[in-house]
Amino acid sequence: MSDRLLAQVATIVRQVRSETGGNTLVLNSGDILIGTVMSSAFRGVPDIEAMNLIGFDALALGNHEFDFGIDHMNMLEDLADFPFISTNLVGSYHLGVEPAVVKRVGGISVAILGVTNPNLYQVTSAETRSLTLVDSVDIIQRATDAVRDQVEVVIVVTHQTTSADFELLQSVEGIDLIVGGHTPGWNGMYLPSSSFDPSLPDGVAEVSTSGPVLVKAPSFTAAVSRVDLTIEGGEVVRHAAINIPVQGFDPDPEVAALAADYESRLSNRLSEVIGTAAVTLDGERGKVRTVETNLGNLIADGLRATFPQADIGFANGGGIRNTIAQGAITLGNVLEVHPFGNTIVTFDLTGAQLLTALENSVSAVEDVSGRFLQVSGLTFSYDQSREPGSRVVSVEVGGAPLDLGASYTIVTNSFIAAGGDGYDVFTQGENLFDSQKLDADVLADYIGSLETVSPTIERRIVNLAN
Repeated sequence: MSDRLLAQVATIVRQVRSETGGNTLVLNSGDILIGTVMSSAFRGVPDIEAMNLIGFDALALGNHEFDFGIDHMNMLEDLADFPFISTNLVGSYHLGVEPAVVKRVGGISVAILGVTNPNLYQVTSAETRSLTLVDSVDIIQRATDAVRDQVEVVIVVTHQTTSADFELLQSVEGIDLIVGGHTPGWNGMYLPSSSFDPSLPDGVAEVSTSGPVLVKAPSFTAAVSRVDLTIEGGEVVRHAAINIPVQGFDPDPEVAALAADYESRLSNRLSEVIGTAAVTLDGERGKVRTVETNLGNLIADGLRATFPQADIGFANGGGIRNTIAQGAITLGNVLEVHPFGNTIVTFDLTGAQLLTALENSVSAVEDVSGRFLQVSGLTFSYDQSREPGSRVVSVEVGGAPLDLGASYTIVTNSFIAAGGDGYDVFTQGENLFDSQKLDADVLADYIGSLETVSPTIERRIVNLAN
């Protein structure tokens, strides 16, 4: 989230509360830690403080809340004046997360359930493997059955793909509203009878039905979904939904002051110039997750330069979050590229294991998956038209053909080294060493050592299907 945008969200919430006489619930579908230097540097604390000022009622636990580990997630939960909810997350680690909460709004009892990302283990801290995720359709049905006779409204706030939300919409009986999150793309409102079509434009919708319906707002706090429910005879008889763009609203003074306070703490440090980019360094999401980019090459080269014992450097596209414009490079720019605080690790793989990793890298390239690797020290070609798992055609390491029986030293970030983004093969590596150096620090130091950077595309990765 961005605290500046939250200041505008606060204004929208205040206006809606005024219109409804306070009969309003304010819900969040998770991932407050993603996308801004502010939330990365302060690890979500400003976001929670801003949400407290706004008066949020609940947050469905996403995946990025775990980026700094389970204990940090628990600290954020303790700081929050509202509950973190996950109905489908259970396990051995003690969590204060609620499986569900019931709120009274204007004399109406509302049950709020939550769905945490079913791919949690692959996209955040390895600690989450101590937790257990259960099937969301089954657990939401059972939770709905348990509360349905005690409340007039059941709302499910989710952090999963839109297609998974649509399955929930069609499969679970007794819910009235699904508030979706996590996946960018389609935003608007759907009915169970609708044919799921993510190409449909955003929309304003008003329907008379006892439910359920699905609503989604654009990612990164670009808009707020307002849903008005009409309840008669103990059931929802009408839904009206609209996505309200945040831009254009005056910021709430109290939340804006909070953001300004945190920004003042950051400004001097983040504006420090550490080097110069002679060219634009391309970190655009659709590029770093599908093709070789010059920024990806710079990052992967920096890993090998910092850890010269490594034969190969890997940077997953999902860990590269921004472009750096041509000109002066500041520490703030680097933190925008690497906001997650991963450490850099080395380990050894056999050639056969390395080939498995490269197959994983390109196995979901058509889905713009974050598992796509930017590389240093090797080149490889693949054919996207082939079935996943058999796409890699040729690999060279240090100019020599890959030897399946040889041992190669890898340097990469702790997230994928622990199996994130589907890299279970990395957990099979030997001689694991965690340097405890942050990825952002390694990149900043590398840029500083070069002073001026001008990386190019070198055909390290070639898609033969293009």
